[in-house]
Amino acid sequence: MFKDISYRKKNRVLIVVTVLFIGLIYEVAIKKTVIAYNNCKDLELQVQVANDAPKKMKELQRKNARMDVLLGNGGQYLDTQQSILGIVTGYCNQNNLVLEEFPTPMIEKNNGIIIETNIFTIEGGFNKLLNLIYLFEQKYKIGKVVSVYYSIKRENSISQAKLNATIYLQNIKKQTHET
Repeated sequence: MFKDISYRKKNRVLIVVTVLFIGLIYEVAIKKTVIAYNNCKDLELQVQVANDAPKKMKELQRKNARMDVLLGNGGQYLDTQQSILGIVTGYCNQNNLVLEEFPTPMIEKNNGIIIETNIFTIEGGFNKLLNLIYLFEQKYKIGKVVSVYYSIKRENSISQAKLNATIYLQNIKKQTHET
């Protein structure tokens, strides 16, 4: 039967049979192995993610706590105006500065957050005023210093100029049902 066929046709038949045989082997044995290998890699990745979940949860809790502090929540709402007043009066007493104005804060509610802007004016030397602003920005972190306005007030009776700094300190809080 195969004696009458030329070598060229035999080679073509052999190639076709080989391709069909390789396809059959792949479908029967190799395909299931490849699928099992991919599933194993996915499951190993899920196990690794599950093992890292407690660490990630602690990290997210720390980030949430830091955000609460930055937003002014710190676990509870602090009376920021009283805190600021305490810091400013203590600093003014230590450095011979005068607290000229400390009005009630301006409060704006928007999209679930409360923006509280405390404005206060202090009279004194430039370096001491600058140091107070530095302390609010770097040490106390009660809020964010958003603006400082320096002005010179001249008193004709004394013929002396006095430097005033009006400091705008904003504090952002989450709006809760209680507030």
